[in-house]
Amino acid sequence: MNKAKEILIFLVMCQFLSCGTGIYGKVINENFTPTENIDKVQVSVLRFGAKGDGITDDSRAIQDCINYCAANKKMVFIPKTAAFYLLDCKQLFGDESTMMAPTVKVALEMRSDMHIFSNGATLKIKSGISSAKNPVPMRMFFSNDFLENISFNGLILDMNGQNNLISPNLPKSSNNFTQSQIIFSGTKANIAAGANNVLIENCGFINNAGVSCICFAQSNKPNVMVGKNWVIRKNRFFNNGFNSSDHSSIYAWANNVECYDNNFANPSMFSSKNNTGGLVAYEIHGSNQHFYNNVISNYYQGLWITTNNSQPAIQGTQIYDNKAKVSAMFAEFYNANLEKAPFYPIDINGVDIYRNIVTITDDAVNDATKHFVRIASKIHPLNVNVYNNTVIGESKTQNTAFAVVVILENQEKPLENLIIQNNIGRGLGDGILIYWGKKMDMSNIEISNNDFGIYKSLKDAHNVDVFGYGPSSGGCVKNLVLKENNKILTDNNSRFLVNGRLR
Repeated sequence: MNKAKEILIFLVMCQFLSCGTGIYGKVINENFTPTENIDKVQVSVLRFGAKGDGITDDSRAIQDCINYCAANKKMVFIPKTAAFYLLDCKQLFGDESTMMAPTVKVALEMRSDMHIFSNGATLKIKSGISSAKNPVPMRMFFSNDFLENISFNGLILDMNGQNNLISPNLPKSSNNFTQSQIIFSGTKANIAAGANNVLIENCGFINNAGVSCICFAQSNKPNVMVGKNWVIRKNRFFNNGFNSSDHSSIYAWANNVECYDNNFANPSMFSSKNNTGGLVAYEIHGSNQHFYNNVISNYYQGLWITTNNSQPAIQGTQIYDNKAKVSAMFAEFYNANLEKAPFYPIDINGVDIYRNIVTITDDAVNDATKHFVRIASKIHPLNVNVYNNTVIGESKTQNTAFAVVVILENQEKPLENLIIQNNIGRGLGDGILIYWGKKMDMSNIEISNNDFGIYKSLKDAHNVDVFGYGPSSGGCVKNLVLKENNKILTDNNSRFLVNGRLR
């Protein structure tokens, strides 16, 4: 089957399976009428003995319904009840974090051709599976195989993390165990667990104490197959990562991903004191990923654009029309630890970041400077365009810059082809900061027609549109194009080879 036909079939499947137009987890499925007849297209979990009374362990009944429906190309229906469907994690599996040793506790195992729908039913993990005294990794929906054709619609997935804690040593340290609602992890016969053709919509992901609500894949082996064709839309992520220092709500380790109209929110900002809460809303680990029309609130940062160890490049990233309230930064390029497994050098090529509206709050962070975009990776990205964004800095004590570019001491590849154009900033202490920690030249940077307003006088602020500095001698930007800038500053007259004008 060719790629175009494969994608067409997936899109048709998405339209066929969509039961409503809900937004941010509110499901509109009034016209979806399930049947108790096991011979029809939809099969209710009640037919297999599920109760949904908040007392009975329904995990076996729901698993039996999943197994039957997946094998017979039918859809699982989980009707909303006055209480919730209680799930015990009785199944044991191995995954990447345990080197495949069967110690991960799982409630439900996913199957290929698994399609689950609801009109707002809650699935909730049983209390006491994990505890501060005896912390264990646990999952609600799990697979360590590679699957095809999966969908979730209209469910509220509650990990009950308040009663399944993982970190006994807060605030000094935390266990970064995964407590995912949906996760693929493991590598069998050099094939990474993952999936093609996945639709997740109108769902709620709540009360996750650990790392990641949705994990597309997790593998520590290079050159393994990567999943493709994921759609994540109109979901709500709330109160997640509160017992972990490394929570990323979505770990998007796949190609061809559309993530839009989702709401990522926590009741309080990521804590720099305890290092707990929402660290990152979304991690990009694959090519052709589009992240748009999402709302992010009370996270340390919005996105990581980063590596996976299965392909030589990540290409075609689009980040646009999002609204965010973060404490440290909106988007960061991260490409570190490249000399050691499981991370390997790759190129990040072709990233567009545009029309986002971001507030960087006054919450304290450990970073010296807050920023909208940070490029501080051992292999810098290629062909990055940042334009038509609006950034509001609320910090009263820490400097906020629009963008930061860093040459690290162990830098392997410098920046090429960066355009920062037509952006608006307010409440900032600087525009663009370019720092050299190693003698290495960058090339082809354009900073033009931005309006960064009146700068604040804050600690470590320079109050300039463009500032180049660093302890190393030498190192410059070749072909720096400047248009409509008020002031540039360098610590070395040879830092910038300017092609253009100030104002």
